[in-house]
Amino acid sequence: RYAKAYNNRGIVWLDKKDYDKAIADFDAAIRVDPELIWAYQNRGTAWAERKDMDKALRDFEQAIQIDPKDATTFILRGLAWSLAKDTDKALKDYDRAIELNPASTWAYMNRSILFYGRGEFAKAILDCDALIRLDPKNVHAWSNRGLARQRTKEHQKAIQDFTQAAQLDPMSFSAFLGRANVWYELKEFNKAHEDYD
Repeated sequence: RYAKAYNNRGIVWLDKKDYDKAIADFDAAIRVDPELIWAYQNRGTAWAERKDMDKALRDFEQAIQIDPKDATTFILRGLAWSLAKDTDKALKDYDRAIELNPASTWAYMNRSILFYGRGEFAKAILDCDALIRLDPKNVHAWSNRGLARQRTKEHQKAIQDFTQAAQLDPMSFSAFLGRANVWYELKEFNKAHEDYD
């Protein structure tokens, strides 16, 4: 009971980017319950945010020892590898997370972002396709697929994706900006201006 309370308070500190207090609470949670996987996952995230990859990786390894089938640990470690600019290791972790939980929208989202950043736009599109099948109201999935389609010169499909994102969230800056950029590439300057406004 107390371990979960420390963990939950640590999450609040983590959200506020007060990593020292977050780590102290995760330490306390682990002292009370050394098998509390969430505390290792969260402390690993805090260490990664502080750019201390050795400590982050130790915590993620401990979480994997506790439950080797928990996809969340692999996603979090993938994010840590991404922060460290090691996209090959991040990709392996996202692949493992999807293998463990094929319905993980979080894993598909992060892997699509990684593929986009590596210039592997077709793979990013495929992950966004999977994400949209799992969560058709995910605005970020539509916008991200629009961005990838823009890069592969599938302009009309990109416009459709950005339009869908804008319909799902009429306040989505990325949807309107993305669509405006595509209109601009197509030299449809009036339409681009409307979206930029």
